[in-house]
Amino acid sequence: MDFSLSDNDRALWESARRLALGELQLAGPASGFDHSAWNRISELGVFQVDPADTPGALARTTHLLEALGTGGADRGLLFAAGAHFFGCLWPLLQLGTPAQRELWGPPLESGRAIGALAITEPEAGSAISALSTSVTTEGDQVVLHGHKTLVTNATVAQVLLLIAKEFPNRGSLGLSAFLVPTNTPGVSLRPIQTIGLEGAPSGEVELNSVRLPATSRLGAAGGGLGVLLAAMQAERTAILAGFLGAAEFDLARCDHYLKSRRRTGEQSSLADHQAVQHTLAEIRCRLESARWLLYRGLWEVTQGRDRIAWPAMVKKCVSEAVYECAHDIQCLYAGAGWRNLNRSATAVQDTMAILAASGTTEVQLNTIASQLTKTLVPLTGPGAP
Repeated sequence: MDFSLSDNDRALWESARRLALGELQLAGPASGFDHSAWNRISELGVFQVDPADTPGALARTTHLLEALGTGGADRGLLFAAGAHFFGCLWPLLQLGTPAQRELWGPPLESGRAIGALAITEPEAGSAISALSTSVTTEGDQVVLHGHKTLVTNATVAQVLLLIAKEFPNRGSLGLSAFLVPTNTPGVSLRPIQTIGLEGAPSGEVELNSVRLPATSRLGAAGGGLGVLLAAMQAERTAILAGFLGAAEFDLARCDHYLKSRRRTGEQSSLADHQAVQHTLAEIRCRLESARWLLYRGLWEVTQGRDRIAWPAMVKKCVSEAVYECAHDIQCLYAGAGWRNLNRSATAVQDTMAILAASGTTEVQLNTIASQLTKTLVPLTGPGAP
């Protein structure tokens, strides 16, 4: 189990960090999707996939997002990039036909086209069997009707990977997946105002008699659950790598601030106080634990060992860790934090938002518990029950 980077990947990692340090840091709160920053990370090759090493591409993009975070890139941009790659491009490359990969692969890998994963509905979130967006077949076409919400990248995307119900009586086994160009007649996109992650535009999707060729179906009819699992295993495992990097960046800035601050009449800095040192140490331990959990989960997924429990464990633990770190850093800034010094308050909002993304903690716990007996080491020997 080797988590080290090759020389080439290490050089690219350093390039990504330098790009973020030099160009992508935001002086103030994000004001929406940054097309210029998107183009710069696309030019770096964050979304490029080597056909000869597709599993390696998952790890490579994960590490590059982490590198961008360590350089101070906006969390909204990182989340938008993750939603694009893990939620749309990755399942396309895994399950798409040669024609689908030829049509959408190059523009998505280059960043010229932006992808989005459309699952959630106003009355159905994690309960995918309750999805009401429907699809019917008419000759060599399919017709979509429905409403999706909280779709990351919706208002800037050129293509949606959309989950709809094709066989109403089969529950989750009646779902199908479709590649839906957003300029298709009948597709309407509306922005949603959210708290946090302003750099990752969230939106609603209305589908009114949207006609597509049947070849737009990704995977088999009724195979939408498999497509969804492919997206979720990648997204839950890797989308928060950039947030871990950003937490490292925030910790370094907070440490520098505390060392520069002295109370009136005192020679020692705030960083010299033991209580402050303990908080910084707790943050460091939390981040390192979360990072190695993410790396292990990434290894499990790319090796094809466990693609259900490990992604859920990573999503739960890493999302909680980066939120707790942002909260503690905000408290260390004290009054300066409430003035959003170093965007510390923005970090709290951004990390709070991702607690629910790709499934809440409770959803992840349900998944972990359902797989528990499959992942426990069997007890043997005289003391075994």
